[in-house]
Amino acid sequence: MRHAIVTLIFVAVSSATAAELPASIERVKTGDPAMSCAQTYSEIGNLDQVIAQASASEQHGNTTAVVADTAGKVSESPALGAVPFGGLFGKIIGGIAKNKAQGAGDIGRQAQARKEHLSTLAANKGCKDSDPAYEPPANAKPIAAPKAAPATSVTISTALPDVNASEYFDGKNGGTFGAKTIETLPKNKRVAIAGFRVVFVTFNSAYARATSTYMPGGAERGAAHSTIEVTLDGVDEATMQALTDQAYATFVAQMKLAGREIVPAEQLQTLWSTMELAQRSNSKEKGLAFSPQGIPLWWQNGEQWGDTSPFNQTNMRALGAAAPQLNAIVIAPVLVVDFARMESSGSHSWGSADVSANLLMSVRHFHSRVLRSEESRSGMVAYGKGEDGTLDRTKAIATEMPFAEMVKTSEAKGGLMSLNVPGLNVLGSKTSKSSYLAKTTPVNYSNAAITVLTQATGIFAKLFKENPAP
Repeated sequence: MRHAIVTLIFVAVSSATAAELPASIERVKTGDPAMSCAQTYSEIGNLDQVIAQASASEQHGNTTAVVADTAGKVSESPALGAVPFGGLFGKIIGGIAKNKAQGAGDIGRQAQARKEHLSTLAANKGCKDSDPAYEPPANAKPIAAPKAAPATSVTISTALPDVNASEYFDGKNGGTFGAKTIETLPKNKRVAIAGFRVVFVTFNSAYARATSTYMPGGAERGAAHSTIEVTLDGVDEATMQALTDQAYATFVAQMKLAGREIVPAEQLQTLWSTMELAQRSNSKEKGLAFSPQGIPLWWQNGEQWGDTSPFNQTNMRALGAAAPQLNAIVIAPVLVVDFARMESSGSHSWGSADVSANLLMSVRHFHSRVLRSEESRSGMVAYGKGEDGTLDRTKAIATEMPFAEMVKTSEAKGGLMSLNVPGLNVLGSKTSKSSYLAKTTPVNYSNAAITVLTQATGIFAKLFKENPAP
């Protein structure tokens, strides 16, 4: 019996050795944007193997810990002929196995986080899951650290893009359970652009946090906090106003190409006179907001970039009242133009705290209310019917055109030392913060911004062409 117990513990010792796994896996690496589609999918395949291996190792370690603990307890039974130090031996092996299981679980989660990051990059590049060897056109490849482009103006075409617009925008009428908003588009050829708001992001930041972990008798990991900040530099408000004016003019031309009749601005004066208007404002989310010259800037409740109270329904009701008078589908787009893509490993209790920033011009947010209503009368009683919904961007709209250079302005690192005192374990805490300027020029910024704005408004207009009015 003693021999059997020793054998059981030996089995636990032998099985405590986990399969070889990487020491750690960074979620974001500097060279990620420059990887080809084939390279990206190859690494994703390797990560799948690591995830499966880590899962098996974690399960194996947990099982080994139970076996060792059970063997240790059995070895201490006098009735079975106690093995000297058998219980302590089992606890030691159980502790090792638990630590290995914890480590394998951490690596598995890190591999999963990196896989998600790479999958997002692949999708943004235009890679194809069905054909890993496919490479999108060269001008669609992201650049890790783009330099300032030559000061030349781009040629803007109002032609509607050759895409399926319904893949980029979606929404419902009357809340979650309503019909698709696109069902409203064929019901009137006239379109009233009641508002056209463009927000230019001027500051971006990302933060990540990993809490400290401790396993008795095992590895210790201190807490980590990372922050990165990027500020747009070199673009004045006059440039942003000019971009807004150009984007609006292009949008009107695109909507006409989509077969729609645009309600003249003169016919919207009555509507605007009933609304609460705003001045060009600093957005509460680090941006500058503009509307085209001749069209007032206003916000309604629920629009996160404005400052309207969530309980103020003045402008929301004004749009609803104007729709039957204008005999048109009323829209009011909000476009948020961003200059950087920020990534973070988030807040968790495992792994490291990773943040990164890449220059990328995109329309990060595109939202518009879409409503149409009719009014009929019977004597003194009015009966109204129609639709009121929203359309929101659901797929990335960006351009890889170089327009700026990232310049580091400051970097600070700090932390607390780990203390190893018998009976007391105090884990260290590491912090880091980096600040950058995205240095550009009005011409270079305008080239990239108007390119992505034209792309976004073109796709939105294409949605109207795909759902034509009689």
